Parts: sequence; structure tokens; C-alpha cells
Amino acid sequence: MRLEIENIGMISKAEIDLKKISVIAGENDTGKSTIGKVLYSLVYGVNTSSEVYEEIIQSNVKSLLSVIRKKLYNTIDFDYKTKETFEMFKDGTLLSLREEKEKQIDKIIKPLSNLMESAFFLHSSSEEEDECKVKFDKGFEMIENKLKTTVGLETVKEDLRVLRSYRDLQIATDFIEKTGIQSILLLEFKEQIGSIFSDKIGKIKFYYEKNKILDLQIAERNKFKWNSKLKKIYSKDVVYIESPFIFTKLKDEDTEKRLFKKMKGEPELYSHTDNLKEKLNSLKENKYTKFFISEIENKISENINLEKTLEKCMNGKIKYSEDDEDFVLIKNDKKIAIENVATGIKSFGLINLVLEAGYLKDDNILILDEPEVHLHPKWQIEYAKLIAELAKNLNIRILITSHSPYFIEAIEKYSRKFGLADETNFYLSQKSEEGNSAVIENVNNNIEKIFNTLADAYDKLDEDIIGDL
Repeated sequence: MRLEIENIGMISKAEIDLKKISVIAGENDTGKSTIGKVLYSLVYGVNTSSEVYEEIIQSNVKSLLSVIRKKLYNTIDFDYKTKETFEMFKDGTLLSLREEKEKQIDKIIKPLSNLMESAFFLHSSSEEEDECKVKFDKGFEMIENKLKTTVGLETVKEDLRVLRSYRDLQIATDFIEKTGIQSILLLEFKEQIGSIFSDKIGKIKFYYEKNKILDLQIAERNKFKWNSKLKKIYSKDVVYIESPFIFTKLKDEDTEKRLFKKMKGEPELYSHTDNLKEKLNSLKENKYTKFFISEIENKISENINLEKTLEKCMNGKIKYSEDDEDFVLIKNDKKIAIENVATGIKSFGLINLVLEAGYLKDDNILILDEPEVHLHPKWQIEYAKLIAELAKNLNIRILITSHSPYFIEAIEKYSRKFGLADETNFYLSQKSEEGNSAVIENVNNNIEKIFNTLADAYDKLDEDIIGDL
């Protein structure tokens, strides 16, 4: 698996061969995280694209139906000649003008809504597709004719044209998956995918073995150009861990917002942070579970030995407590609130939770963004050992960014100890002279280059101290 990018974010050029372990080292602000964001967008975008696409279309249809309803309401004008006709009696019930208008509009909107709902199933069976399209067209023509003979068609003619166009969209896998990738890239980079300081075309290429999976160009103002048909991405899921402080964001109000969003039918495009929150929320067995039961798999971990290693590192285990409605650390049969747990232990706990939930398997990808930041050097070494064990025992690929010489050296040594030297790549990200871009290069044959670069801070300290003497 190889990822090549040019002029994306801070990165002017990078070629990353994603083996069992890939380490990208470098100072802050050298674009290391860009690789993780692109990789997350490709894997997550493809694997959730069908759901994303359908949600976007359904949201657009819902908005259009609302617009049509408002336009029709303002168009309908009953020819009442006297004040008394503004109120009518029907079966002894007072019917206002507003209610009469709504009643007439419902006779159009409800059939139209049902018709659009049926459009989402046009491609569920290729044998029935033509028949479904004929039925859809007949139904649409009946609604248009009814509008012509009642309130008129002109006011909503363009809106109806857009609605009808959704029937003609070929819901091909290639189109859907490309849409998913584009949507997640825009979300991850806050619509600033290309280089901010250059007008050069952004490029993303992805390979599996020798097969090109995708070839994408991104021009100014996020204009996407696909140079090839999108092929199968074998990784089914991606876990992106950026910070152990994710636990502080897992409150019920987040769950309530998600539920409200689902009820409104709004598209759910998850950034890597929100995606991790969703994964952790899937471990909760609380009052909201019944609403998301179809999304929660019954995952039982088969990696007992790895879990025991993690529990030994934490001297306990982080799990969700129904009584506390939050994650807690179980230590010596006592519960410790997650807010009172050391940040380093939370780092180990996150790995344990996603492992236990079954997300680390099947050629999935684990992205760790500077995991050493909250770890003592001793714990950095333990964490590096854990990563090597995960890579050896699980069918996953691990991408790590780091600026810690302790951590990187530990990864290098443990990868050798566990027989992963040939499956581990080291890269160094360095800024250009002008400081507006960076190049990532493979340094497997000269890993000392990483340590020399990271040691510059000590050299600077020595220069300052000697200069003051």
C-alpha cells in the first residue's frame, strides 16, 4: 500500500509506503499530520460513501420539498368574495383559510415525497430498474399535470426539474465512492486541501501493491479531477487517535445532538475526531443504545494476550460504567473517574478500547498522531513496544507521526526484536528554505538523520548557553 501526494496542505511531495509500521518524524509545523488526514479521508470516505451519498441526496430532497411547499402556499389564492368565506364549516368543524391551503398543498407534497422516497430504491435490483423508472416518470407526470390544473406549474418548475434529476443520477459505486472521498477531504482540511502558499495542482495517488487505486487532482477552489476509475480499497476501517483528551468530549449531550441530527435527516460526515467518538460511543450500553442498535456490531475481541499487556501497562482497565454514565478506570476493584486518570493511562486505554471493540483487524489502519506527547520517556518506550506487538499480532497497518527521539528509537529497536524490521519504514519531514512547504523523504538507510534533526534543539540550547558565557 503506497500513498503519494503533492501540494496538499504543507506537503509539496511525499511518497509513503504503508507497511506494518510507518513512522513520520519531524519538527512541529512540517505537515506530518497531513498524511494521516489524507489516508483517513480515502479509507473512511470510500467505506462510508454510500451512506454519505444517500444522506446528502435525502437532505437535498427534503430541503427542496420544503421550498416547494412554501412557494405553493404563497401561490394559492382562493377566490373568496366575502369576509365570511375566509371561514368555512365542514361537518361542524371550523376550517380556516390556512388549514384549507395546507390541505390542498398536502395533496401534492405527500405524493411527491413518497415518489422521491421510491427513487432511492431504483437501483436495488437491476432487473426492476427500468420498470421502476417508468413508474417514477408516470407518477411525476401526474403530479405536474395536477399542478397545471390547480395552482400552476411555473412557480415551482425549476425545483421540480432538480427533484426529477435525482432519478437520472446513476448511483454507480465509482461515483458514490469518489463523492465520499471528496466530502471527507473537504471536512478534514476545512476546505483548504491544496497548498495555501502555492497555486500548484494538488495530487493524490494511492496504490495497493502495483495496482493504482486512485489518481486525484485538486485545483484552486477545490476543483476535483479524477484521472482514473476508483478501484477497491482493501482496508475496511480506519482508527485515527490524535489525543487522549477525547474522553472529555464523550458526554451525553453529544449523543443527544447525534440523535437529533439523525431524526432531522441531516447528513453525518465525521471528521477523524468525531469518528473516534462514534467508535467509543458504540461501547456504551446506555439509554441511547436502542436508537443505534443497527449501527453497533456485537464485537468480541480475540486478542486476550494483547489486552492483558495493556491492562498491565495501565495497572487497571478503562471501561464504560453505566452507573456513572462515563468511562472510568477500574483499579484494584475501585472506580476512578476518567477526569482523575493520568493522561498517559488514557493513551493506553484508547488502544485497549478500540482493540476490545474489534476495530483493529482485517487490514484496517491505525493512525497515531504524536502519541508520545503526553507520555513520560519510560512510558514512551512501553507504548512503542505495544505498537510493535500490535503490528506483529494483528492484520493492521500503523501510521505514526512523532518528534520524540526516545519514542522513535524504541520503535526502531522493538520492530527489530519482533522481526518487523523489513515491515517498518521511517520518514523525515523537513521544511523548505522559505518555510511554506515541506518534503517527506524515506530515511530507512540513514535513520540517524531523524535523530540529528530532532537534536537541533539541544544544539541551539548549547549555542545560547555558550554564547552567554
